[in-house]
Amino acid sequence: MSSLSETWLQEVAKRNGLPPLRPAVAKAVLPVVEMQLRKIVQQGYKFTRRGKSSKLTVDDVNQALELYKLEPIYGLAGDQRRALSTSLSSSSSGVGGVGALGDNGVVSLVQLARAPLPKLPLLPELSLHWLAVEGVQPLIPENPSQTVAADAGDSPSSLPRELQQFYMRVTGVLLAAEGGDRPLKAVLTALREDSGLQDLVPYFSKFIYHHVKANTRALPLLRTLISAVQALLSNPGIRIEFHLQQLLPAIFTAIVSAKLSSSPYEDHWSLREQAAAVVAAACVKYSSLIPDLQARVCRTYLDSLHPDRSLATLCGGLLGLSALGQSVVRSLLLPHVDSIGDRLELVLQRRVASHSAAGADGGVSSEKVNVDNISAEMCLSALAHALGSYLAYSIRLGTTPLSSVSEAASASASAGAAGAPSKKPKTDGSGGVGRRSVVAGLEEVLVPYYASTAPSAAHLRLFV
Repeated sequence: MSSLSETWLQEVAKRNGLPPLRPAVAKAVLPVVEMQLRKIVQQGYKFTRRGKSSKLTVDDVNQALELYKLEPIYGLAGDQRRALSTSLSSSSSGVGGVGALGDNGVVSLVQLARAPLPKLPLLPELSLHWLAVEGVQPLIPENPSQTVAADAGDSPSSLPRELQQFYMRVTGVLLAAEGGDRPLKAVLTALREDSGLQDLVPYFSKFIYHHVKANTRALPLLRTLISAVQALLSNPGIRIEFHLQQLLPAIFTAIVSAKLSSSPYEDHWSLREQAAAVVAAACVKYSSLIPDLQARVCRTYLDSLHPDRSLATLCGGLLGLSALGQSVVRSLLLPHVDSIGDRLELVLQRRVASHSAAGADGGVSSEKVNVDNISAEMCLSALAHALGSYLAYSIRLGTTPLSSVSEAASASASAGAAGAPSKKPKTDGSGGVGRRSVVAGLEEVLVPYYASTAPSAAHLRLFV
């Protein structure tokens, strides 16, 4: 049974210009009207609770009406009531008829009925805009000013205090700690596993970039910063692809820079290898999002193979290309093996000549010759490692045993020395390469070089 009366329904119909309702019609319509009113009131109470209020207001009812696609006609909103009250208070009071008590005395109801309604406020609207286009923030009014962001400094002053303290703690440990310190290990673990660091990634990338650029001779600090980049890259809860354009130059500095330590005898070679592994991991993780990432990285490594670059830069390029995988070694490194080998051979010949001169006059070789010798040996080791890994990869893909590779290498070297043409690989009935042939696609320069280098390379002796 409905709690509304038929008399009330007849009065509502009369005020809306409808003819009198028959009792049966009124009895059937009353439950429907009550259900609709209950839905609106219940929805209004939901807005009341969402607004942390204990009293149902006009705004709540109007929002409920808008939710059900109905025109909000239930009274005036709070701002409209205040505006109407102000306009009525400023007008003259006591103008005939029945009045109402206002702020300044009695207000005529006639004047209240004839007063113009205040201007309705604009409803809130939503619009779309580009936050970033290919990692670059467009200069539009909706986006924050890049000038203000650039002048904000290295400290994340706009972030919560907890993140600011974490940032200051991490950067302080990175700048002061050595490789074996427990605080440094704890910091790297946090960077590797904490999933709530996304807001700090721009500040960490800026911090790493500036300190790598300013400390190219501080080898321990460079190791720590590259370890921090490696930890951030391996964190599954954050995304740093939009900051690679700032991080990659810092990592490339640790790979192909000519000098990475105060003394040329320090072990900066392991730092280059570690940084090359970090770049390779970034290419594997973000190549699907940045299609030309690996191509740009390979272009940087190929530039380091130029004869005008130093031997340390050459070693970094070799380590970088080797870390990117065997397809990169095959397509990009193998065509340069001859020129690299000639350059290293000239350096090693100078070493022999300097030792001969030192034995003749009782002197010692210069420091530059010693440094070049060390660099040449490291380049030779990096090249042998890249070629040996590629050969092992080709053997795993093919069916040629190691003994046939050694025989083919010896035959190729003998044929090259005698000037005789080498025999073509035998094929089986299906047209494939037989078991007695060298792995298909192996360049002619690889097998003789590997056969001559592997016996003297400790890390490649298992292939001989």
